Amino acid sequence: MSIVHKENYDGVTIVMYTTFTDQKELPLADYEALSVAFVIGSDKVGWESIDQHGWSHHENDNDTL
Repeated sequence: MSIVHKENYDGVTIVMYTTFTDQKELPLADYEALSVAFVIGSDKVGWESIDQHGWSHHENDNDTL
């Protein structure tokens, strides 16, 4: 995993990062996926996710989120 972009907006930190797919869940998806997370906090007090985070991809006529 690596952070691509991080930005603070109205007290919420928006983090775009790459992650590897779960090979058990998606055995044919052997690539890094771009994901986004919305978190609050700091390195000093810790971070808390305030929304679901994840990624999406399009392999065929269906989208997977």
